Amino acid sequence: MNALRLVLVTGRFWPLAADEERLLADLVEELAAGGVTVTVVTAQGHKSWPTMVVQRGVPIVRLPRSNARVWGAFRYQRTLAQWLAEHRREFDLVYVVGMRDEALAVLGAAGSGFPVVLRAVGLGETGDCQWRRSIHFGGRIASRCRAADAVVAASETSSEELRRAGFSPDRIELIADGVTRRPRKDAASQLRARAELSEVHPILAVPPDAPLVFYSGPIRENQGLLDLVAAWPLVLQHWPTAKLWLTGDATGADLLWNEIQQSGLTDTIILPGSFDFFDEILPAADVVVHAARESSSSLTVIESMAAGVPVVATRTPLMESLLDADEEALLTPVGDHEALAAAIGRLLADSALTHRLAEAAWRKYERRHTIEKMSQDHLSLFGRLVSTRTLALS
Repeated sequence: MNALRLVLVTGRFWPLAADEERLLADLVEELAAGGVTVTVVTAQGHKSWPTMVVQRGVPIVRLPRSNARVWGAFRYQRTLAQWLAEHRREFDLVYVVGMRDEALAVLGAAGSGFPVVLRAVGLGETGDCQWRRSIHFGGRIASRCRAADAVVAASETSSEELRRAGFSPDRIELIADGVTRRPRKDAASQLRARAELSEVHPILAVPPDAPLVFYSGPIRENQGLLDLVAAWPLVLQHWPTAKLWLTGDATGADLLWNEIQQSGLTDTIILPGSFDFFDEILPAADVVVHAARESSSSLTVIESMAAGVPVVATRTPLMESLLDADEEALLTPVGDHEALAAAIGRLLADSALTHRLAEAAWRKYERRHTIEKMSQDHLSLFGRLVSTRTLALS
């Protein structure tokens, strides 16, 4: 079989830098390094952005999209379908991130001409399956998505949601998320990371002996951040110099910030914004916390596993499928801020426990969550589908 020619269609891509965008950028780079010809087709995030760029050696095509809710989506779908028709001879398969506007356009354009793989994004209230129930044409989108050649689920939790939404089990492909390898944290790298961060901005200065607890992700209520803020005074009782960083897009985080202010925690809880890369940040942390009240993105947790930073997480189905409680991380009941504080305190106080959990989590990362494994699993799926389509047409 000739080298695969892949079009990846996604509503958001670099330079946007939330979890999904960072994961996709790494996956695209790994696929390209493996010999795949990749073209990314995405929405033009701002009209000032160029419509064609090359990033990490991969061409990125940006299609205009209006902010008009209905008419803008329709025109964007039509433009995407037209692009696929015009470039049909240049690709073998289309991989669509999400089951929303892009999926509707691609599946409508596909017919019997090329295989389409969808990637399910999000879980629960913020996920693709729930989103379709909240819009006028959700039934139509769901029906068309079920006709895709395959749907990639990143976890058993996502796979179960897809089955409940009516997707055929034999079309659901479980491919775990993966991240690039990085140096594992040690005492020297932690000191170096903290020194470098303090040079970036005084707000990021953390003394060498002060505990640093780190969260990265959406700054939203369903991420359990109010629980984490409620837990923080209990942590400070034993660790008065500790710092808590809540990194991510804080747009609309007024309720959280008001709670931090009213609790008198503005000196110890910092909202430093979003970061593009975590290689320089994770080594500075002592503990990474994932306090979500429902299953949500696990990318930061996987990055923590790869970097050797111990994790405290809530017992959502996703976290329970990702990490073994008390063997690879400390898991606490959802919404229990006292248990959350106690788990953070255990890791700050017990270096032997911290080392054991981080080592076990790193071994699981090596087995299941490298970017190389994620890329190879996708390539196996894509190759199988292209071969099947070629045989069917011959």
